[in-house]
Amino acid sequence: DVQIMQLNNCIQCLAVICDILAMFAREFEHLSQIVHCVAELVFTATVSCMVAQIHHEIKYRERGEDVVAVAAPAAPVDASSPLMGEKMER
Repeated sequence: DVQIMQLNNCIQCLAVICDILAMFAREFEHLSQIVHCVAELVFTATVSCMVAQIHHEIKYRERGEDVVAVAAPAAPVDASSPLMGEKMER
């Protein structure tokens, strides 16, 4: 959920930046319109997901069941993975 909202916020900021660029350079007008269209689609999808989740939670509570948040298990970490970085001796 947080990542979706962060993506939405980033795209909204990008739309504002493109609007500002379009004020000073007409070449950015079409880009600004495209980014606004994408931003509106992402916003609509984000709101739709939030509404569906809230609706599901309300129906779940109406059945009388307790809401339990369960985190997904973390993936095992391989110490030899290049994503882990190297330990430096100092």
